[in-house]
Amino acid sequence: MSTAERLEPSGEETALATRSAELIEQAERYVVDNNDSYEDAGEFLKVCKRFEAGVNGFMGPIVQSWHAGHKQAKAKENSLLHPVKQAREIVGLKMGAFDHKCEEERRQEEAMVRD
Repeated sequence: MSTAERLEPSGEETALATRSAELIEQAERYVVDNNDSYEDAGEFLKVCKRFEAGVNGFMGPIVQSWHAGHKQAKAKENSLLHPVKQAREIVGLKMGAFDHKCEEERRQEEAMVRD
């Protein structure tokens, strides 16, 4: 299955998206101005929590699969980059040693000129 095919929304995903939009519309219509409407709003929050659990249940395996793929890709990337980082460090240390040597020579020459 290609990446594009896996990203196509399923029927369940489309239904979840529709329900999400409906929940937003409901939330925007809520007016909490007395005890009864406050209790109704509390029940609405419970509905939202149950919906979130359903979305997490649906998306969990998908996210887990993509996460595992991402971890594998990053491990491969790191294995390819590690030698390059080592090479940069080796050359950087050599450059630092050369800089130190040049600085030491400069100081010795200055000391000879002062004496």
